[in-house]
Amino acid sequence: MDIKIYENYAIVHNAIFLIKQNTLVIADLHLAFDESLRNQGVMMPLTHTKQELSNLNLILESLKEYDIKNIVFNGDIKHEFGAVLRTEDRSFKQLLELSKKYNLYFVKGNHDKIVDAYLSRINPYENVFTTDMLVIDDYAILHGDSDLDDFFEKQKDMMVIKNNTLIKENLKKSDFNDMIFIIGHEHPVIVLQDNHRSEKYKALLISDKVIVLPSFNPAILGVEINAEYHDNQYLSPLLNDILPDDFELFLFSDDIESKVFYFGKLSEL
Repeated sequence: MDIKIYENYAIVHNAIFLIKQNTLVIADLHLAFDESLRNQGVMMPLTHTKQELSNLNLILESLKEYDIKNIVFNGDIKHEFGAVLRTEDRSFKQLLELSKKYNLYFVKGNHDKIVDAYLSRINPYENVFTTDMLVIDDYAILHGDSDLDDFFEKQKDMMVIKNNTLIKENLKKSDFNDMIFIIGHEHPVIVLQDNHRSEKYKALLISDKVIVLPSFNPAILGVEINAEYHDNQYLSPLLNDILPDDFELFLFSDDIESKVFYFGKLSEL
């Protein structure tokens, strides 16, 4: 499996590994997206969630030379807003098995209103955590559907890791001035086209302020980010002050064995 090293990051498929923090981050699993559509009458094969879990295991295997301590699922872990679907239940229990080797952090997104209650019922492990934001050294990992003002106004949950240790610390809004935010929610996709055809590729965007992860779910493409950014239309309010010039662009297909391609600046597309 192809691994692209860029600064403090190892980019593997559509996930990012923070090398110094020993932390793998993936976003937008949308577990049981296929089952949810099937329940609405869309004839979709029930294979995508299985593929996600298989891909995650392959990614962990490809990073075995590193000392992985934490896996962070950055928001929209569930797809269905309400009840836990059969595929979700099975998939969550499979994810929890990973806690035998790693600390698991479920950062809640806008689809995850019942994740706290659900995990409190089924989770037998002590190293599984749910939160609205995970701060690890100089990184703030949150889903991206709200900004910092909204976060502090609603007094959402926060967990802090420093020097590989989970600590109790109440951070202030000013503490985030120099942090790098890692978000999902945006589901970035790049459209490449010539005179004959166009193709869509999932994208991972890195700047010195924000890292935007693509959807981990193979059935979900997302927003055409090259059009979105040039038109100043964003899903995440955390991107309001980010310009296309700020982002370095990495592309890949949904094939787990595909290469990770560095495409330069987003503004150059």
